[in-house]
Amino acid sequence: MKRGRYFYMPGYSMKFRSIILPVMLLVTVGITGCDQTGKKANEKPADAAANSASARPDAVSAAKLDLYSQAYKVMMSGQTSLRPSYEGFVARLENTRNNEEILYISGGRLEYALELFRQGYAIHGGDMPELDRNVLDVIDAGNSLMAKRAGQEPIEGNQKENDSPDRATDGTSPLPSGYEALFAAMDRMETLLFKYRKSESEKRMAWFKKAGNSLGFYTERSLAEAQDLLALFIASKNAINDSETYDKGDLVLSSLEESLAAQRRAYVNARSEEVEGLENYPAVYRVLTSMAGSYRDLRQNRTLSDLSALNKKYNEAIKANNRVSMLIQ
Repeated sequence: MKRGRYFYMPGYSMKFRSIILPVMLLVTVGITGCDQTGKKANEKPADAAANSASARPDAVSAAKLDLYSQAYKVMMSGQTSLRPSYEGFVARLENTRNNEEILYISGGRLEYALELFRQGYAIHGGDMPELDRNVLDVIDAGNSLMAKRAGQEPIEGNQKENDSPDRATDGTSPLPSGYEALFAAMDRMETLLFKYRKSESEKRMAWFKKAGNSLGFYTERSLAEAQDLLALFIASKNAINDSETYDKGDLVLSSLEESLAAQRRAYVNARSEEVEGLENYPAVYRVLTSMAGSYRDLRQNRTLSDLSALNKKYNEAIKANNRVSMLIQ
């Protein structure tokens, strides 16, 4: 006999809906009743299950955080993301030849990240004012950079210092304010995402524990501990060479692996009970187990590339875990 998703308790049904995009889910359950300006959206008839879902803690926050996290990853991860594109921009400027174009962050990539930020910001509620305000700063800085990028012409050889309208007279690189404003906003974004994800994880763990949902609880705890592990290296630029950081990291890793083992046991038990909707859990387990291996590589090699791999695995785990659907009956 098939039972509801994730966990079964006599007399307690937990059949969850699966979704693809958080925004689609929000329309379904009616938690996008207003945008951030307070303007009413088109209202849909809401059944009892939808009302129950919207009342659950963290459904709105989960949707916003998932979109903001995805936007952050798009903008800050990869070879054509913000930092590599700026460094390449500066390097190309120094060696520009006739008719060569200066490289920027991929326009499509930046536009996509900004659109995800807009989608998250348009969701009313979530009680994360600092994060929402910073998202507006990111959007403003990103729009400004896109406008400058669109207006920038290829710089020709010996005239590159004189003909670039955005070039400072002291010979510094053009568009520094456009990039620097976006860097500053994204640095704040990283700190705020960590802060609010930690807070939401604590609330979600309390809710899963109260509901008797061991699979949801240990999945959330594993993700929270993975963030704690990554946060050790975000706090300081010299952390990858600090032995004390690895002492703390080893303790977090031990707890993370215990949580992953418990999550795996809960998953196996749920499968044996023919619980439905378990698709995301093996991926979360697999990616976080790989992240543990990335931490060990970092501890041994202490390189920025290993730290980048650790960060990448964490973001993959966030993406693999459909946090919104777990809260919807």
